[in-house]
Amino acid sequence: MTIRRLLAAAFISGACAMAVEIAGSRAIAGFVGSTIYTWASGIGFTLLALSAGYVAGGIIADGSKGTARLRAMLFCAGAFTAAIPLILGTLMGNARGLDVIMASMVAGIALVPACVFYGMTSPFVIRLVSKRGGEGQSAGSVFAISTAGSVAGILGTGFILIPAMGLSSIFLALGGVMAASALAVGEVSE
Repeated sequence: MTIRRLLAAAFISGACAMAVEIAGSRAIAGFVGSTIYTWASGIGFTLLALSAGYVAGGIIADGSKGTARLRAMLFCAGAFTAAIPLILGTLMGNARGLDVIMASMVAGIALVPACVFYGMTSPFVIRLVSKRGGEGQSAGSVFAISTAGSVAGILGTGFILIPAMGLSSIFLALGGVMAASALAVGEVSE
């Protein structure tokens, strides 16, 4: 396990999380229209899920050794990302008759499972890269790299992926990237 692979996982996770937020909000708009409620729901549920993931990831990281659980988290993020169209379609099939505000909120739930796992990544990476001390510097570096990934994910999704690909293809591609990231981290125990 190298620190570079762990930091790459933080970058990729940040990029994919924001790609899910942008593409997910666009997918929600396909069901309820592009309104402020659509975007508030997509952004709000993404942030809520990331926050829950940060807490859960920190708790799990403190009780873990090695990369096995991190790899599982990355893989789960990818699997739930690839499943967003299915989850969203199922939720919206059961949301008929709701007004646009409630329908937008129900649709936002489709982004939660993947984003919880995206949120779990940074605390876990921080734990692994700072096991020899320097927690503050490690945390700062991981958050900077993850945020750079987030910027790349937002801009790449908005300016490249959405104009070039269908939304279902984007979610499948992001899921594949996360699965590849899980494999690239490698298996190491402390």
